[in-house]
Amino acid sequence: MVSRVKKNKGDAVRYKRSTKRVGCKVKLILKIDKKKGTYFVFKFIDGRSHCLITPTSRHYIRGNRKMTILHKNFISKNARINVGPVKSFRLLEENVGIYENVGAIMQDFKNFHRDFKNYIKGDDGKMLIENFIKKRDIFLGFYFDYALDEDNHISHLFWAEAISRKNYALLGEMVTFNYHHRSYITFGVGLLAKEDTESFEWLFRTFSYCMGDCKVGPELNKDEFFMKELNSFVWNVEQEESEFEEKWESIMIKYNLLEDKWFCNFFSIRDQWIPTYFRDITLGGILRTTSRSESINNLFNNFSNPHDAC
Repeated sequence: MVSRVKKNKGDAVRYKRSTKRVGCKVKLILKIDKKKGTYFVFKFIDGRSHCLITPTSRHYIRGNRKMTILHKNFISKNARINVGPVKSFRLLEENVGIYENVGAIMQDFKNFHRDFKNYIKGDDGKMLIENFIKKRDIFLGFYFDYALDEDNHISHLFWAEAISRKNYALLGEMVTFNYHHRSYITFGVGLLAKEDTESFEWLFRTFSYCMGDCKVGPELNKDEFFMKELNSFVWNVEQEESEFEEKWESIMIKYNLLEDKWFCNFFSIRDQWIPTYFRDITLGGILRTTSRSESINNLFNNFSNPHDAC
């Protein structure tokens, strides 16, 4: 049993170990030779009345424990998918059958994991970017971008696979967190250190640049008045269908978009995405695409740690 001992506030914490009396008569006394500055055995009495260690506890002895390359690789690879040392130890224990066959104890796994994190501390962001650069050189369709903060740490990061960019070209006319044939389509991945306006603006600009997204022309795409006027009635669930169609035609005429293929296509399928056309559906008013993304968010959370920083 180990107890914490701390006499006064501010004192260092000392650990007091309780001993178990078994009647053993062994005695070893060491003294220091002040002239040589070394210790020597002053007295030794061999009166041992019990075994030094039981057979079931031999694997705890430091000489019988060794962190092999197998252990180290297993811990480091699991760390990539956010599996800690405790879970790694238990997984390996299940694989080898019994606790004694692991070859190390759980504390050895924790110590290596701690030392491993300290070893790459300060360079993990650099390693990530170097890995992305290599991936971009090998896979031509792979895209990534990042930004650094004032401390030279990664504050914004975005990447997209070639298949994700292809999927967006085919299905990305309107991006929502939704199902496609009852499966998710991931267009890209973004990591932000802060959830502020500047960070999200960077993310959306980067996403748009990556996908070559300019459906209505660069000038109109940046027109705040056009976007505000369009959004004011597109997402208005209180209006009637006839009101929506009148406002749509009005803005198409105003901005000379009557012949625009992209807008014409979206108007032809308005009953599939305009909220006012879902008013007769039971509970249709409370359905939101963001609520359907919780499961995929949970999936990503299993492989990421909010406390890790680059």
